[in-house]
Amino acid sequence: MANIYEALLYNSIDHFIYKWYFVGENLFCYGGAEIVNELLQNDLIDEYIISVVPILVGKGTKLFKDGRPEQKLKLIKVKAFKTGLTQLHYRRVDK
Repeated sequence: MANIYEALLYNSIDHFIYKWYFVGENLFCYGGAEIVNELLQNDLIDEYIISVVPILVGKGTKLFKDGRPEQKLKLIKVKAFKTGLTQLHYRRVDK
């Protein structure tokens, strides 16, 4: 499985996408709304694991930017932790 931080070795996300996705390897990406949105724009995300932290903040970066392609998702799994953190695992149904 490719490490998304290897993208830092390349000049652009396109090189990273070609190197890892189109040669048949899976990508695992966590964090960074910017990289998630780049992958969304290239229609390269099949599954999402979204962690919900029980803290409300007044500002921040959106995880999903406006203008992205619409995707229908199916909830596969929910995992709740004692800390209150909840992970939601979704898979695309339209691909």
